[in-house]
Amino acid sequence: MLVPLQPPGTPYRSAWYVARPHEEQLALNYLEYGQPVLLWGPRRQGRTWLWTHISEQWRAAANDFRQVAVVYLHTFDADAFTDLDACLRAFAIALLEALDDSIGTDAYATVEATWSSLKGDPKRKINDLLARTILRLVPGPLLLIIDRADLVVGRPFYNDFSGLLRGWAESSVAKGPWKKLRLLVSVSTPPARLSTEVNQSFFYNLSDPIEVMNLERAQIAELADRHGLQLSDADLDRLMSLAGGHPYLVRAVLFDLAGQRYTLVDLASGAPLGRSLAADHLYEHRTRLNASPELGQAFASLAKDPATRVDGKTLDALIRQGLVQQGERGTHPVRYRIYERLLQTEPAVAPVRRRLRLFYSYAAMDEALRERLDVHLKLLERQGLIEPWYQQRLLPGSVGRAEIDRHLDEADLVLLLVSPDFLASDECWDAQMTRALARHEIGKAKVVPLLLRPCDWVSAPFAKLTPLPRDRIPVTRWTDPDDAWANVAHSLRQLITEWPGEGARR
Repeated sequence: MLVPLQPPGTPYRSAWYVARPHEEQLALNYLEYGQPVLLWGPRRQGRTWLWTHISEQWRAAANDFRQVAVVYLHTFDADAFTDLDACLRAFAIALLEALDDSIGTDAYATVEATWSSLKGDPKRKINDLLARTILRLVPGPLLLIIDRADLVVGRPFYNDFSGLLRGWAESSVAKGPWKKLRLLVSVSTPPARLSTEVNQSFFYNLSDPIEVMNLERAQIAELADRHGLQLSDADLDRLMSLAGGHPYLVRAVLFDLAGQRYTLVDLASGAPLGRSLAADHLYEHRTRLNASPELGQAFASLAKDPATRVDGKTLDALIRQGLVQQGERGTHPVRYRIYERLLQTEPAVAPVRRRLRLFYSYAAMDEALRERLDVHLKLLERQGLIEPWYQQRLLPGSVGRAEIDRHLDEADLVLLLVSPDFLASDECWDAQMTRALARHEIGKAKVVPLLLRPCDWVSAPFAKLTPLPRDRIPVTRWTDPDDAWANVAHSLRQLITEWPGEGARR
């Protein structure tokens, strides 16, 4: 049966998973004997797909009511990282929400009851919640997966947090409810750069870290075949010389090649990549480097001389992003040859006569997602390309309805931030979407739907318009939402640079 092509960065599908026998078996062995798993690799190295596949194998290995719960630290609000109490409270709520179908407790009420009934150390509170509630209610073994755990590294409470996880791992070999618990922690920071103090590390001396390795030649050939590509040995050599075996990069290039967006010769020669996944990936890295002068300068210095001494914090950031790697004798060379394109001059932006006025139409429930979009479009605003406006920018004393209508009628570009709440909102549907589509039809503005959360939008009036992000996958369904936002930002940049002059609107 023909399997539709799936771009990288999207949710796990077994049909597109490439087996990693060594990493899988090592992790399953640890879990079987109650030992914790520390999985590490740079961003987009395939950690999420690997631990998803491992968790499926673990559940299928025995008929003992096994369950899996995932806590994504990157989804926590910034306030959750202010201190240990706030972090563990957010952690507890996320864990209970992940187990909602099996234990049926009200996450917020249960956590508040635990926190108010016990005084003092928040570690005691979450331990009590695990031992007395969660592990007693789950019917069988529980695999707790903590994704992006290194987001606590460098925080004042890092030692307490990592020591807590270590305590859970040590308790899982004991009797009682703790025996049900299995731990898998996913990080993008090399374990050697984490604390090596036994009581302040994740699992130092309990189990060896498992590195998510690059794909090997045979695995890349298998992926090429799944994409319907017949690559010669020379083609495989060229691809590996540019992208190594980086899972995301390899899949992005293969997806682009299958869509005939460019050739391997184009990729090797430095030719423009147009609208492609590889271009999106490079654009995201370029944006990060441009946003941090220290990071950009360090990357350029290491590209020129891998032996250059770089500040430890900056070096950690470059390693986590996968831009450089640890080499011999303390060197840190650029990880893949394709990243040398980041040292080239950024493509010129076609001039526009003025900033394009951008209007966000969205439901109040999606305010947090709108804020993330604003962050990713900030570079476009800094470069004088857009002037965004949304309802929260109403000036004190202004007449709300009239002010909203005025900005909507003056907008060049209207983003419909689509979600169930957007479709249910009379304000979004009647007052904003209908008005915006009418202006779109007569060429006075351009409307772009942006899919935030899954919903039944295919019969909506805007369904005939091409939505963002790519492949009609809502932002919240992407493995890493930053990948989705980067695709949105890159697509809007392309749209803006091709925008016609004053008077014409597409």
